Amino acid sequence: MIVSDSNFKRISSITKRTIFFSTVFSSLIVVAVTWILVGVFHKQLITNETREELDHYSNVLVNEHLVSIRGVLDRISKSEEVLHLLQKKEKNQSLELEQYLNGIAAGSNASIVYVMDGDGNVIACSRYDNNQTLLGKNYAFRKYFLDAMKGDEVLFAAVGVTTNERGLYQSRPVQLEGLVNPAGVAVVKMGVQGIEKVLLSMSHPSCIVSPSGVIFLSNRANLLYKMQQLPGEKELAALRESRQFADNPLTALPDAFEDNGKMFYPDQRIEGKSSLGLPGWQLIQWRGLQYPLRLASVFSVFALLFIIAGGIVFANWRERIIADRNLLLSQQLAEQNLREGYEILKRILEHLPVGVIVSDNLMNIRWINKAAHLLLRFPHSETIKDVAIGVDAIITDETGKSITEYPLGKNLAHLEGKLVFPGGDETPVLLDRTQFELGEDELFLHAIIDLSERKQMEANLMQARKMESIGQLAEGIAHEINTPAQFVGSNIDFIFTSVVDLFAALHHYEEVLSGVTIADNTQQMTIAGRLLKIREEADLDFLEEEFPIAAKQAQEGIDRIAKIVKALKDFSHPGAEGKIRAVDLNAAIETTLTVASNVWRETADVDLDFTPRLPPVQCLAGELNQVFLNFIVNGTHAIEDKMQKEHSTGKGVLKISTRQDGDSVEIRFSDTGTGIPAGIQDRIFDPFFTTKEVGRGSGQGLYVAHNLICNKLHGSLTFLTEPNAGTTFIVRLPLVFQDPNVC
Repeated sequence: MIVSDSNFKRISSITKRTIFFSTVFSSLIVVAVTWILVGVFHKQLITNETREELDHYSNVLVNEHLVSIRGVLDRISKSEEVLHLLQKKEKNQSLELEQYLNGIAAGSNASIVYVMDGDGNVIACSRYDNNQTLLGKNYAFRKYFLDAMKGDEVLFAAVGVTTNERGLYQSRPVQLEGLVNPAGVAVVKMGVQGIEKVLLSMSHPSCIVSPSGVIFLSNRANLLYKMQQLPGEKELAALRESRQFADNPLTALPDAFEDNGKMFYPDQRIEGKSSLGLPGWQLIQWRGLQYPLRLASVFSVFALLFIIAGGIVFANWRERIIADRNLLLSQQLAEQNLREGYEILKRILEHLPVGVIVSDNLMNIRWINKAAHLLLRFPHSETIKDVAIGVDAIITDETGKSITEYPLGKNLAHLEGKLVFPGGDETPVLLDRTQFELGEDELFLHAIIDLSERKQMEANLMQARKMESIGQLAEGIAHEINTPAQFVGSNIDFIFTSVVDLFAALHHYEEVLSGVTIADNTQQMTIAGRLLKIREEADLDFLEEEFPIAAKQAQEGIDRIAKIVKALKDFSHPGAEGKIRAVDLNAAIETTLTVASNVWRETADVDLDFTPRLPPVQCLAGELNQVFLNFIVNGTHAIEDKMQKEHSTGKGVLKISTRQDGDSVEIRFSDTGTGIPAGIQDRIFDPFFTTKEVGRGSGQGLYVAHNLICNKLHGSLTFLTEPNAGTTFIVRLPLVFQDPNVC
């Protein structure tokens, strides 16, 4: 890094030759710099004044032309005639409704007012130009209809497909009582004549541009529907298919255009604030640059070169060159470190077991690592670009909603969903999406984790826990079934024996009666004595009394066995595993109590406080039954421990209550056991934590309960406890399963 003497001699020779030229041009530099500063200041002054003027006009457009629309929509969406029409099967507009809409349109200066049903068909409309109407036309493709049917109030600027007239469309969903989704959409179209009047008052070429870059309104007719830069064929085709600008051709602005003798260039525009009350819409204006300012820009380049040359000539060449070389070496070293860091980061990301995808705001893939290739089943190639996420594999949440339907402005945190492939294959995944900026590009980082192994482990764990519970209950269930089976068998033996004796007595009766008709009185008395003896030997009075009792007990035993078997079946096979479905919690708790009756019957009395007609809850039925069983078993064990500690022979109490609280259901499991010691209360939901002896508990019951209720069903699990008095576990579940992962 040392500069040689020969280099210094060469630099000295250059210095002598440049001193003369620097002196000659010094005066020109002063004049040029002064001219440049004046020109730049003048341009900046024009730019600031124009921007203030555009911002003023933007406020005028919003405040003076859009205020009355919302009041009109309030009246239409609450009109009894409109609500009645939407309820009818045959939607024929009445004369009174037409007059009502005509009055609203006339009173609000609206171009047209109309109502669409849920399929996008116009079912009611104010008269347009006295001879045109929109009745019967379908505008389901319009954005203001699609967004309104999702429950949003939409302000949309577009060109009328029927009239080819520009206007502002304000739409609002119309709700019918008792329906979740909107029944139709009310629309008010306002003309833009007032806005065009404001634009015509501007002397310079001015226009209002849509977010897609199309000129929607302008004080120069030749600029309408022009675009400063045409998008790609796919985006342009989508824009045309939306028919936002009707069938008007969308073309590019020329490289330069003339207006009133002045030349204007597309890049010489000044942008104001958002216009029309719509995000992304802008009011812009072109101001032409005069030739002297362009010439001053050219001279400024030469002036800067001469100033730099003069500084180099009169500077300390030796120190400057060494400093420049050091700076260059530092930059090269920094660039090398940056490249190495990039390669290291790239290799780390490439070998991460987590799928990483970088996409743009159109969900086109910009970069993808190996794990994501395998997850999405793409061929592993560095050339994959502009492939839309969801073309080959659709990423959905637990409800089947594609992630492309989530607003891009919101990040996704720990969203559990699945990859759905064209053949029907599914892979469970955990998705995080974060928005970031790289230069001028708005990008999204997607992290996708394959949950297949975890889901399989959870399923195995749940099955093992269920088998453990069934194993613990097997002895009690066998006892429960054996007891009624024994007395059913005994009663059946009694019935069989009694039937034999009864029929034997009847046969004797028949033999005796056959001789009654030919016998004399003495013989009849003898026969009567034999009949009484046969009756006494058959003990018919006893059979008459005990036979119905035995039959009834046998029936009760059979019913009891059937109830136990049904409860065990409902507990073990509540429906499709892993599927959200509506569940009657009262019935589910009673089923679990029946299955586990041998666990608590000798230890506790059960007190049920159920809310009648409790609404069904959307949840995982099989897993929730397992959780209920865990609470019942834990409460019974706590009561047993307390009874052993106090040497008591009485029974404790298990109290289970349900109630509705707004849009949630609360379930309480209370016991009169030992309570939970303060030192372990913050650990009871940890996996494998237990205070029970080996064989009595695995430490998985409360962990599984907390994971199901809080993480899967998005409810809450808390508890209240008092030493030596008991514990109450409080479960809260939403009536309707909702996905809270969007943040």
